Amino acid sequence: MKYRLIQSLIVCVLLGMQLESVTQASTYSANHDRVESLFQDNEEEIVVEAFWYSKDTFMLYVNVNNYVERKWDSYAWYVCTVLYDHGFKGKQVLVKLYDHWYFQINRKNLKKSQVRCE
Repeated sequence: MKYRLIQSLIVCVLLGMQLESVTQASTYSANHDRVESLFQDNEEEIVVEAFWYSKDTFMLYVNVNNYVERKWDSYAWYVCTVLYDHGFKGKQVLVKLYDHWYFQINRKNLKKSQVRCE
C-alpha cells in the first residue's frame, strides 16, 4: 500500500514538472525562438548551446578552448545587439555565457561573462 502511494506521488510530481516546462516554453515569443536558432546555428562554432532559461534570461554555452584570447564581455554585448535587432531593446534581458567544456568535464558552470542588455 505504501509503495503504491509513493509511486503515485512520484508520477504526479513528474507530470507536474513536465506540464510546468511545457507551460513555460509556450509563453515565449517567436522572437525568442528566432534568436535561439541564430546562435545554435552559428557558423563560427563559438556557441555550443543557446537557450532561454527564463523569458528574460538568455544562456549560452561557449567553446572557450578555440577562443582563449576572446574578450567574453564583448561577445555578450554582441549578443545584446542581436537581441535588440529582434525586438528585445529595452527588455532588460540578462545574457549569461558559460564555458561549455568546463561544464562537460566538471558538471559545474564556469561563468565567462554576464551582462544586462539595456
